[in-house]
Amino acid sequence: MRAIVAALLLVVALPDVANATSIAPLTVEQMTDASTYIVRGRIVRVWTEADADGQVWTHAEVAIAKVLKGPDEPASLIVTSIGGTLGLQTTRVDGMARFSAEEDTLMFLDAIHGGRDLTPVGAFTGKFTIRRPPHEVRSIAVAYDVNPDTRYDARFLPVPPREQWLFADDLEAEVTAHLVTGWNGRPIPGVPLDELVRVNAPERRIH
Repeated sequence: MRAIVAALLLVVALPDVANATSIAPLTVEQMTDASTYIVRGRIVRVWTEADADGQVWTHAEVAIAKVLKGPDEPASLIVTSIGGTLGLQTTRVDGMARFSAEEDTLMFLDAIHGGRDLTPVGAFTGKFTIRRPPHEVRSIAVAYDVNPDTRYDARFLPVPPREQWLFADDLEAEVTAHLVTGWNGRPIPGVPLDELVRVNAPERRIH
């Protein structure tokens, strides 16, 4: 069993990028079980909006290349993350998921706001940037925790040390293998049991 804590250690090792966010780590299996959708895709546009309470939310439109888990197989999805800047108004949230246009990604997504919106499971820990290190054939998957005061552009994120690499195809294979096995019925912190039953119905698990 590979734990997402490995990805957390990876970003902690990058002091120029990471901050002191404390998010309870989930295993890949738990993230898979907690997700409404798990998708591979490319971000095509990013924008911010404020809600009725004045909180700024960042939205990203993702062109979907593959659906690993979900109720359907859309061509695109809108992913939402609390935090961001709109004009002179800023909502600062440590550990928020960050997005940039043309970023390749694998995301574990949870339905929020009564199912109207999708957000990465566990904030930044549920959103992986897919990138290929120089002179490498295989791409790696990195969950970056970037200071919310720092401008985000995935093209300029540092590549972690080789010993901390998580290959994207290995991550996808682990998700797929767990989808075949299915949820074991155990609770997951922060996720209602009835929601786990709903999102892990057999027709949602396998694509």
